[in-house]
Amino acid sequence: MRVRKRMQRRYHSVKGRIVGLLSGVLTFGMAAGIIPGGTETVLNVQAAEAINEPSVTDYATKDKMMDGPFKTGSNGVGQNIGKLIFGKNSKGEAQEWYILKKDYFATQNTLIFAASPITTGVQFHSTSADYPNGIHANYYFNSDLDKLLANMAGDTQFFSTKEQELLGETEINTKDGKAKRKLYALSGSYTTNNNIILAGEYNDIKISIANYCSGSDAGEFWLRSATDMQDADEEEKAQCVLVVDPSQKKVARAELVTEKFDVWPAVDLDLSNVLFASSYDGSNINNRDGMILRLDGKNKDIGTVTYNPRTNKVTVERGNVSGNVRLVVQYGKNANEREIFTSVIGTSAREKTLTGSEIFGNVNISEDDWSKCKIWLEITDDDGMIYAVEATEDTNPTTIDSIVAKIDEPEAGKLLSTSVDAGDHVTTEITWTYEGQTVLANEKAKYYPACYTAHITFVPAEGYGFSDSTKIQINGSECEPNLLEGKITAERYFYSSWDKLISITAPASITVANGTAYEDMNLPAQVGIVTEGSTVNKADVSWNTGAPVSGSYDPNILTEQTVTLKGKVTCPETINVNGVNLTTSITITISAAEDKHTVEAPIARPEAGTYTENQTVTLKSATEGAVIYYTTNGAEPSSTTGTQYTGPITAAGMEGQSVETNIKAIAVKSGMQDSLVMTYKYTIELPSQTPEIKAPVITSQPQDIAVKAGETATFTVVATGTGLTYQWERDTGNGFKEWGGIYSKSASFTTGVLSKGCNGYKYRCIVSNSAGPVTSDSATLTVIDDATPPSETTYIITAAAGANGSISPSGSVEVKKGADQTFTITADEGYEIENLKVDGSDVSAASSYTFNNVTEAHRIEATFKQKVTNPDPGQPENPDPGKPEDPNPAEKPKPEVKKDETPASSQAPLHEHSFNWVTVQTASAMQDGLEELRCSCGIVKECSVVPASQAYVNELYQNLSQALAEGEVSFDSGRIYTISDYLIRKLQERADVTTTITFEYNQDKYRMMIPAGVDYSELLEDEDYFYGYFYFAKKVGARVESL
Repeated sequence: MRVRKRMQRRYHSVKGRIVGLLSGVLTFGMAAGIIPGGTETVLNVQAAEAINEPSVTDYATKDKMMDGPFKTGSNGVGQNIGKLIFGKNSKGEAQEWYILKKDYFATQNTLIFAASPITTGVQFHSTSADYPNGIHANYYFNSDLDKLLANMAGDTQFFSTKEQELLGETEINTKDGKAKRKLYALSGSYTTNNNIILAGEYNDIKISIANYCSGSDAGEFWLRSATDMQDADEEEKAQCVLVVDPSQKKVARAELVTEKFDVWPAVDLDLSNVLFASSYDGSNINNRDGMILRLDGKNKDIGTVTYNPRTNKVTVERGNVSGNVRLVVQYGKNANEREIFTSVIGTSAREKTLTGSEIFGNVNISEDDWSKCKIWLEITDDDGMIYAVEATEDTNPTTIDSIVAKIDEPEAGKLLSTSVDAGDHVTTEITWTYEGQTVLANEKAKYYPACYTAHITFVPAEGYGFSDSTKIQINGSECEPNLLEGKITAERYFYSSWDKLISITAPASITVANGTAYEDMNLPAQVGIVTEGSTVNKADVSWNTGAPVSGSYDPNILTEQTVTLKGKVTCPETINVNGVNLTTSITITISAAEDKHTVEAPIARPEAGTYTENQTVTLKSATEGAVIYYTTNGAEPSSTTGTQYTGPITAAGMEGQSVETNIKAIAVKSGMQDSLVMTYKYTIELPSQTPEIKAPVITSQPQDIAVKAGETATFTVVATGTGLTYQWERDTGNGFKEWGGIYSKSASFTTGVLSKGCNGYKYRCIVSNSAGPVTSDSATLTVIDDATPPSETTYIITAAAGANGSISPSGSVEVKKGADQTFTITADEGYEIENLKVDGSDVSAASSYTFNNVTEAHRIEATFKQKVTNPDPGQPENPDPGKPEDPNPAEKPKPEVKKDETPASSQAPLHEHSFNWVTVQTASAMQDGLEELRCSCGIVKECSVVPASQAYVNELYQNLSQALAEGEVSFDSGRIYTISDYLIRKLQERADVTTTITFEYNQDKYRMMIPAGVDYSELLEDEDYFYGYFYFAKKVGARVESL
């Protein structure tokens, strides 16, 4: 079969061999015909990954065989497909069976189904004629096939005597009756689910033909079911039986009972005396593609086997049974490899102990791994069956012979160690004492010679224990153990670490008289040192006068000399040198002999120091005819290395920085001793030129606004200045307070949806920069009832001015339909109007502009430039700069048509108007709506905008009202990102609903998810009547995510 071949290929791919300590080969089972031969490679323990439990198809307990991973479902396929090797077929070969599940008739059984034909070429019945009593030839209980299977169940050619005892009876049925049988053919149907065949007492165990019967080597086989083909005639219904064709993976057709086909029976196995089944076949030659039953060997005196994961050992005590006893260890590895270890315990060895390394090779076995292994003793008895006893865990405490502990030794300046490394099977507790007193947890160690004592308590892990002979070693030293109540205490003292040398401080330079010998110079015998713990601050030093580091000293030379000596430093014994170079140096200046032939040193003017302006430095020597040389790079000047002084030297700085100039100068004259080198340091600190920042100037104040309930209101302030910031405030009757959160930080501020209770609120803005704040006038909010008739149509003209000028009025200016509106443009002193744009188009730059008969929204904006005073002397200034020239003098202005006046040529016939409000565009959360007071003749008297915010409130309120109990509401609020107390009350009322709101803020999309069960009472007590979504989400614990 295809399934069988696939499993064989899988197991043949596994590499390895069984490691046997003895080489005896068990042959009795094979000779008795119970342990069949095979060709598979025996598996070996290799160094590999972690150990796993063996696969259920290699090792299965009784419970798993009865009702576990092999049970087939409605599709006829089990979670795992496992096999048993049980009995033989008609060729004398080992018969394989699929494990299915427990049948109903007994408490401990499993149904097995042949994985290949048990016999071939069998007639269902020898004749197609009816029986004398009128029973048809295809009646199963009278068939030759039924008699053949009954004979097989009692024939030792197919099943040994002991195997026959395990064959259970099943009450099976056909359409003509029912009877009890051991081996029986399966049932099925041609017309219904013909890819499934049925087994079991109630035909309820489904078997997939494709998964359990298919294969190129599988022949057609009999079912016990008479034909149910729809086109069958009466003769066929009496003489034909259904046949399975594995190559087609289905019940293929019905055949005459006298035809010959294969037999694939099923049978119930009695598992009451079975422990488990394993793919190990009892020899050290091979493993099987299938498992062999292990019967309970408790009455066979096989012996006992225990394993101890703590000592990593398996111990076998053999019983008095004759013949060899096999120790078997079975486990899984690398997800699908199966591993077997066996050892034969002969009659001469009564007891045997094996270590984990002997069993598993160099695989690192742990306590956890031992629990995944299946360990047992087994024998093959005279009846040909394998009997087994399973291993038990040795729970007796394991004595720990010695402990090797390691702790961090005291290190000065650090906390003492609180942990001890004592191995895998011991836990520890540690305390420290110093001079008989317990060291506190936050107390750091002192420096040497401080001595600390570690007091350690060792506690054995579960399953382990100590004895009087247990040895203790701490940091390599044997310690005296004290065993009390199962624990061991031990002590060890440690000296703290030495203080560490950080640096050596070189001694100061000295000056001696000319002709002084080294031994008379009083050179220092000690130098300063710096240590980590500051335990000492001096160390001895010896000077090498024979080999100066630089310079030289000759007492016969009368001029000044400089010499540097090297010193060797010797630290105290308690100091750790810490890798520091133990050398230092001293510089000695030998003064020149006194005479009248030394040049006077150069004098600098102005004096060295710190200045806030650049300085010009002059140098002069009192010795007439002396030449001065100088450097500014730190080098020592001389007549060959310096720059000859010829004029003043500039010490320059940089704005906002501190710049140093170091001038070193020497004066020389032929025939005289050079002067001393003089150093003059000039620090130039030029102040920064920071431009003056002026306080903000408000050029347009916030205006009073009237809106209807359910709408929003926008207040705007216009100010000039540098680095402006804005903060809006609101007065609800208790004084002005900051309000609006992140939405109140710009020149314009839009409220949330307003209610009638907001009527009379006042708003103002504080405009600030680094020069200080300025507060705008307050603007009053008027909120009228929703029932108020639509107001007269108005339009917004937006006025804006650039820097260095203003426009009045400015901001969003509301103009009634048909009215005129004049704007005044004023340039700051020293500036003039550069450009004036109306609705994006340039117009003549004038000091005023008037919109006549306003019927739509407009925008006006002005920019300014600095005046140029008479750039061309031949061109006079404009006598009237406020009045620009006519850009097109030929074109005269058109006569103005007065409001509500219709030209005579277009007068309509008399008509009595009837006006009604008509919805032109429906408001939604995504857009404003529009309503017109319109006559049937088309004339529009008034227009009214219905805000999107009002539609948003209404729609969300309705969605919440109509939501199912404990339901969900999703809503897109568009560019509206505020929520009012009106909606919050509805959310509180429907707290059982989960609400999701999608919105847009600063051109980014967000989603706010409000869970059910939120308590909004804190928000409803707040004086604010609406909130931004981000603040609202933070207060109620909602989640906001970017889309």
